[in-house]
Amino acid sequence: MKKYIVGLLMILMNFQIFAQNQAVQSINGFGLAMYKQLPKDTNLFISPFSTNAALTMVFAGASGKTELNMSWIMKISNNSEHINSFKEVQKSILNANNNNIIKVANSLWYQKDYNFEKNYIKFITDSFDAFVEKTDFVELESREKARRNINAWVEKNTENKIKDLLDPTVLTPQTRMVLTNAIYFNAAWEHSFDENKTRQDIFYLNKSENATIDFMHKNSDLAYMETDSFQAVAIPYKENALSFLIFLPKDIEGLQELENKLNDNFVQQFFAQHFLEATSLTIPKFKMEYSVELSKTLINMGMDNPFSGEADFSKINVDKEIKLDKVIHKTFISIDEKGTEAAAATAAVTVRKTSIGNLKEKTFKANHPFLFVIVDNKTKAILFMGRYAQPEN
Repeated sequence: MKKYIVGLLMILMNFQIFAQNQAVQSINGFGLAMYKQLPKDTNLFISPFSTNAALTMVFAGASGKTELNMSWIMKISNNSEHINSFKEVQKSILNANNNNIIKVANSLWYQKDYNFEKNYIKFITDSFDAFVEKTDFVELESREKARRNINAWVEKNTENKIKDLLDPTVLTPQTRMVLTNAIYFNAAWEHSFDENKTRQDIFYLNKSENATIDFMHKNSDLAYMETDSFQAVAIPYKENALSFLIFLPKDIEGLQELENKLNDNFVQQFFAQHFLEATSLTIPKFKMEYSVELSKTLINMGMDNPFSGEADFSKINVDKEIKLDKVIHKTFISIDEKGTEAAAATAAVTVRKTSIGNLKEKTFKANHPFLFVIVDNKTKAILFMGRYAQPEN
């Protein structure tokens, strides 16, 4: 009898891991595909987790061809399991909170006196622990009040880092629903950088241009891998619950080529192939803000049906009067000697093994454009990813 119980527990545990992988496949794969579609002329910073959360709430209301179209582009292999698996991943991320601050919040704002399916509202409330509020988008004065309330909610849930998510042009008299996700992250490095070792040095924008910026430095044993074309390193946060990964091309102008070669599982591949190495680490100290309206990007990726007149969101409104209008995404990140502070908000308007390597210390100096990723070590879900290519004032 005991063997049977243990076996059953093993099956249940394995199912949970599998379910989490369903969501991670979507968060990482869809996030990378979206990242590749965005302009690469300068810095870029997105939250695959936040965009996936907001669109998953939209996806929950989709039927027919719209559901199929979204599941294909969002890389959802099993529609019935995706939402539950997403909740498990979110729980894992929030459990990394002991010495790190991670907050995730969802909200739904909907037009009063409109024919919404009550089951959908209840499902979003229960499944996503969402704050739900009736509002009025029709009248100008009440619409502006709704915009201010949504922006205030986002600002509060990102510790004042994401402000004015919705500008005055976003909401219209035709707006019927706004779904938002906010994520705030403030984590200390497992081993902080010594502020006395921070020095100004040259950052090469390309082979002909450079800038002088602050660089942080430390010597530490780090997860490290190297190929013919790039170096990669993982800098752990407190309790090794999360990591800051940097992928540094060996060619000063090699970032876009590296980005083009990335596959959906590049984070998992790093953790499978790295070694623990004594590393001399030098990285920039920086801040970055980024904002983008994602509807054209999503349509270019093939997610066109939800934005069209043929959209079927009959789980939201049985008359199929709803379509997706805009997906607005705004992010912030600050990297310093103590750790990382990052935030993101998304509004969907409906409308190996490790081993000690060589004794020789590795040198990792991120003094030219690089890709960076903040990842949950347990699930390997990407919370944030971006490229640092241009120092900002």
